[in-house]
Parts: sequence; C-alpha cells; structure tokens
Amino acid sequence: MEFAELVIVFAVTITLSNIASRILPMIPAPLIQIFLGIILGLTEWGQSINFEPELFLVMIIAPLLFREGEKADVSSILKDFDTILFLAFGGVILTLVGVGFTLSFLLPSVPLAACFAFGAALGPTDAVAVSSLSGRVNIPNKAMHILEGEGLLNDASGVTAFQFALAALITGSFSAVNAGFTLVFSSIGGAVVGFLLVWVKRKVINLIEKASARDVTGYLLIELLLPFLAYVLSEVFDVSGIIAAVVAGVLQASGFRKISVFDAELSSLSDSTWTTITFTLNALVFIFLGIELTQVFSPVWGDGLYSNWLLLITILLISMILFMIRFVSISLFYLFKYKGKEFKE
Repeated sequence: MEFAELVIVFAVTITLSNIASRILPMIPAPLIQIFLGIILGLTEWGQSINFEPELFLVMIIAPLLFREGEKADVSSILKDFDTILFLAFGGVILTLVGVGFTLSFLLPSVPLAACFAFGAALGPTDAVAVSSLSGRVNIPNKAMHILEGEGLLNDASGVTAFQFALAALITGSFSAVNAGFTLVFSSIGGAVVGFLLVWVKRKVINLIEKASARDVTGYLLIELLLPFLAYVLSEVFDVSGIIAAVVAGVLQASGFRKISVFDAELSSLSDSTWTTITFTLNALVFIFLGIELTQVFSPVWGDGLYSNWLLLITILLISMILFMIRFVSISLFYLFKYKGKEFKE
C-alpha cells in the first residue's frame, strides 16, 4: 500500500475515534480506537500492514514517554521512588517468572523461554493506559504518582527482560548475572544520554539567544526533536532509549528552568502542539493493537493445535495471575517497608 494512502487512512481513523469519543463519552477512547483498529485490520489495507517494532518504539513510544516525563510531578515521584523502582524492576521480574511458569504449566509444549518472553511482555504497565484511567477513575494522588513513575521506567526493564528471554529461546542459554548487569548498565547509560542531550540542547539555545535568533517555532522544533534524538543516540551506544527519552522529558519540565514571558509563550504553543501529537500517537497505539488482534486471532483460533476453550481459560488464568502477583508483591513490599508505621497517602 502506498505510504500516502496509509497516512490518509490512519488520519481518518484517528479523527473518527475522536468524534466517537465525544459522542459516546461513557466509552473510553482507547476501546473505540481498538474497535476501529479491528475493523481496519479486516480490510485489505489493514492486512497489508507489517509492524516494525523498532520503528514503533522510536516514533511512538519514545515521544509519548518523553511527554509523560515532561508533565510528571517529579517531587511527588521522588517521595516514593523506592516503591517505583521496586515495581518498575522487581515487579517486572516477578511477573516474568510468575506468568512464565503459569503459562508453561498450562501449555507444556511451549518452550519455557518463550513463556518467560510472554511474561516479560506483560510485565510493564502502560503509561498511556494510566493517563487514560486517571481521567475516569478517582485514584489517590499517592497511588497515581507511583503509577506514573512506574510507567516511565518499567518499559526499559520489560524490553531488556524480553530481549534476554528471546535470546535464551534462540540460543538455549541464559545468564542471570549478564542480564542483571545489562539492565543496570542500559538504564544508567540511557539516563546519562538523556542528561547530556538536554545539556547540549541548552547550550545550543544559549548560542541562539546570543545570536539574537530567538524564535518560538525554532525552540519548539528543537524540543520536538529531543525524544527521537535521545532514543537514536542511545541505540548507538547500546543503552536504553526509553530511559533516555524519559530523563530528557523530566529535565525539560518547567520546574527545572527559569520562566519568562518568552517561556510562557513557548509553553502555551508547546502544550497545544503536544496535546495534538500525544492524542494522535496514543490513538495509533490502540489502533495498531486492534489491527494486530485481527492478524493474530484468526490463525490461532483456526489452527486446531490447542483447544480454543483451553486458550480462553489460559487468558483468564494469566489475567488473574497478573493481578495476584501485583497485589501480593506490593502488599508485602509495604508491610516490610513500614513495619507497623502509619501509612500516609
């Protein structure tokens, strides 16, 4: 399919999802977008789409997480940073193990490494889903800040865990020490890249100001480039592009820079631009999910290798295991952390 046709089809689908969400406010926009994605996936256009995971990460996930980091309440997140680290890294590992062994028990013919890869894919919570949920459900501020912080970091641990599980499936070997070292190095390296990129960006801005070339549009374009540069540069150094984009976004937050009339004008233009961009990218995430469901569901449902009822029961059990792992792990974490102390929201 021609690229121009693809752009037009997605633009129309995203516009329809926006209109539908306004007409039917009781239905979450992501559900509408998934439904439209399923319809699109049944067409010739949808069936011709081939997903490139790396392109998806750099063009959609990186800017979304950059913006989430830019809007994050950093001071509130830092207050519960230990909990966030536990969920973003420990929670992902616990989910990988729990889901992996559960799936291996239910479907013993599936290699254990493949089951672990599946668990790693389900481990990270979705920052997009958290932001969507917050607008419809009354979530305590403390819990909301923890979920936001976790959503910013756990993609890095989830992607790394998935890569090692996939490598174990292909090569037949796995080293927990190498996996742990790679995760730490990748996270710290990504943070360094994000920090250095924002530092360089500020130096460039200073040079522009000294040359009397200050311009709102130019500054906005530089800001829009940051998440893509952060991700691509991180990949060059083989560190986490997700962490780099998040750190760059956090350092872009208004709390870390001086505010002037020019900055206020830039902030107004930036907010309106990012609102459109984030809605579009969020919509693409769920539309792609709908398309992917159509591409995966039909072959699996009609394959006959496994009973369809067994697959449905497996889905339900895995969903229950996910909730149980998260509930039990966070409960034990807080019991150990506070040890009788009063928990303050």
